Amino acid sequence: MIQETRSKLKTLQLNGLLRAWDSLVETGADKQRTIDELMAYLVDAECEGRYVRKVERNITGAHFRLRATLEEFDCSTGRGIDRLAIARLAECEWVRKAQNIIITGATGTGKSFLACALGHLACVREHNVLYHSSSKLLRAFRESQLDHSFVRLLKNIARHRVLILDDFGLEPIGTEERRWLLELIEDRYNIGSTIITSQFPTSLWPEIIGDPTIADAIIDRLIHNVQVIELIKEQTSRRARHG
Repeated sequence: MIQETRSKLKTLQLNGLLRAWDSLVETGADKQRTIDELMAYLVDAECEGRYVRKVERNITGAHFRLRATLEEFDCSTGRGIDRLAIARLAECEWVRKAQNIIITGATGTGKSFLACALGHLACVREHNVLYHSSSKLLRAFRESQLDHSFVRLLKNIARHRVLILDDFGLEPIGTEERRWLLELIEDRYNIGSTIITSQFPTSLWPEIIGDPTIADAIIDRLIHNVQVIELIKEQTSRRARHG
């Protein structure tokens, strides 16, 4: 391949194609293929490289608290887990349909692990994901009021197909924070998927949110299109087993 062509490929950012070509030439495999086979191989190599880079960007940009995969999730009996439901979630149709997922259970049942595993799978399926602990997101809302970046913060969250809100309900929710939370959920309604983990069942959420009217509005938008998973605590928690 002449240097001018190599330069053009680099300018077009076809680096995967260029690496594949160099590999073919180095092994002499380029002489063993037809033009059509060469073209198919090079295009496949470029597409594969772009896919891998996109997945890596998605995973890095999600800021997961845990590196988790669905294959590692403990589906042992006695934990209230429907294996068929987990298998269906693995297909990621819930992202395409903008469905929400609520995961409840006591500390140590694996709520955060499952949420991050589902988020990781969504990244692999080329969806962009954002992880936030609920307390840190509320803190970010408060700080955004001080530097007038609230609208930008909401837009950044809205552009993600999947939002994970971890440990909902651990921190008191004030008057302004209720409105922010409602605006966030409204922005995502039927557009993006939201995964929420909480130690508290949804029946207690109105009390946690505080204002009955706003609580009803938030919960109504979340449960309109939702799958609820309630994890049961084993005698030895997942966290204790893994140190």
